Amino acid sequence: MGDNVLNICPWTMGQIGWINPRANSSPVYVEFFSQRHCLYVDKNKNISDILYANEKWQYQNLNKEKPEAPKAHGDPFSLVYYEQLHTLYRDVHDTISDILYNPNGKYWP
Repeated sequence: MGDNVLNICPWTMGQIGWINPRANSSPVYVEFFSQRHCLYVDKNKNISDILYANEKWQYQNLNKEKPEAPKAHGDPFSLVYYEQLHTLYRDVHDTISDILYNPNGKYWP
C-alpha cells in the first residue's frame, strides 16, 4: 500500500465505550493548539466534544461546562480565532450561540 491510502476507521462503543450519549448531528473537527476536537450535537441537544489532548482521548459536554448556554438545534461549526476556540450553533431559540474556549480551559457562552 502506498502513502495515498484512505483508511476508514469507525469508532465503536467497544473502542471508546465511554462516549454516551450518541450523536444527533454531523460532527465537525478542529485542531486547537495541541488538541484535536470532534464536536457534535448529542441526542439530548447538548454540544459534545471528543478531544485528544495529553496523549489520551477525553469527552466533555460543553453545555455542562457552561449551563447557561442554550441547547442546540443545528449542527455545530468550530473555528479558531487568535487563541480562542469558537463553537457556533443554531440553538433551540433559533439564534446563533457561541461557546468560546481559551487555552487556559475557560468557557464563555
